[in-house]
Amino acid sequence: MTDYREIRKVEAAPRSPASPELLDSKADIAIDLRLVREPAVADILTIHAKEAASDSVQPESPRQQQRGNLAHEVLGQWHRWFPMSEDDLMHFVVSRLPGHSMLETADATDIHQCLLRLRELSFSERINAAQRLVTEMPMSVAMAGEAHNLRLDLLFQDDCGNWHIVDWKTGNWSRRPDAARKTFRKQMGEYTRAFAVAFDGVQPTAWLGLLEPEPTFVELIPEELELAT
Repeated sequence: MTDYREIRKVEAAPRSPASPELLDSKADIAIDLRLVREPAVADILTIHAKEAASDSVQPESPRQQQRGNLAHEVLGQWHRWFPMSEDDLMHFVVSRLPGHSMLETADATDIHQCLLRLRELSFSERINAAQRLVTEMPMSVAMAGEAHNLRLDLLFQDDCGNWHIVDWKTGNWSRRPDAARKTFRKQMGEYTRAFAVAFDGVQPTAWLGLLEPEPTFVELIPEELELAT
């Protein structure tokens, strides 16, 4: 891939407005990606999962939204939390509670336990061993004459050069993986098509990281994503 515009080093960003402390913090991983041509990269662009998902998604309560935001905030700093000891990870999660007024220590404990189980999964080890990894990456891609603005939860390249997109889902989706595949295939199809446009046809794999109640990863095969067009 040549002649790509060089974007700035990407730092994990929270879903809520970034605080000065987070803006000044050290980047999740020092990485130089030559990703996408104009108009593909913008400073602050996001698309929420519900906008690209099926209408069958039930609205989350404000408290559940904050739980999801906290989980995404920690996961967005992958290389910071992944090697932590159990105690340090708990402290890391609890230290972020003040930004989520509806949450209590019990919520931090739930997320902490979820992360401990998540990093035991073999696919999490693949993510951690990635040659390149970016979290909360904003993209804007023109498709069919329209600008599509989106934010990828996690994007990584393995040692074979293949790219993979992971989108985290809170809620009880791991009890219903087939429902999750159907519900979010439109969203993931949009992500993979946008990536292919930005990378001149390079096709990533698409994964849902279903966090609750028991973490699991679900891959959406290309045929599923085609159904979402």
